[in-house]
Amino acid sequence: GNKSFHSELNRNVRSPNLSNKRSKMVKEVDVLLTEELPTFNELMSIEDSEKMLSFLTVPFLRIPLMLSFLADERVGSLLNDDLRRILESILFEPHNFSSFAALPITLIPIPDFQRNTQLGTEYGLIVHELQQSPDSCLTPMLEILKASYRLCIGDFRSKFVSLLLFLTKIARRLVDIRHWLVSDKESALY
Repeated sequence: GNKSFHSELNRNVRSPNLSNKRSKMVKEVDVLLTEELPTFNELMSIEDSEKMLSFLTVPFLRIPLMLSFLADERVGSLLNDDLRRILESILFEPHNFSSFAALPITLIPIPDFQRNTQLGTEYGLIVHELQQSPDSCLTPMLEILKASYRLCIGDFRSKFVSLLLFLTKIARRLVDIRHWLVSDKESALY
């Protein structure tokens, strides 16, 4: 199974500055104040690492931000197993559950005791993204797949073949979820 995003982030970004005393969640300021960021076996620059880790601190934007980030000529960084686990975690962790349909937000910031019901989803963030704005996920995922295909030079022993297989598995899961959403909507019409 996938580890939660925050445990994965905390495991991959080892720095005392990232442990926020008041909250279990890593915040963008924690990333920005960290003196030493990971380069994931030098597959990512410090600047890209800071940008990516900052994206990951925003729960309701991190999926499209991360996919767009990787689609921008950064597919090779997914040769790193830690980055693959982080990608899987952010895509498929369920986040907060709420069976309530889109409660109106009446107070900003939302009080802690109301966050699960007002910001939760019934089926997880990726299902919500693919339901509300599928292009924000599927378009960059297609670009990521195309880029990984272009990297597969040589034969089946290329290190990029495992990357292509990993990304194909991810893309297939996204397409299956989207197909389920569309077929569920169609069946509700009858």
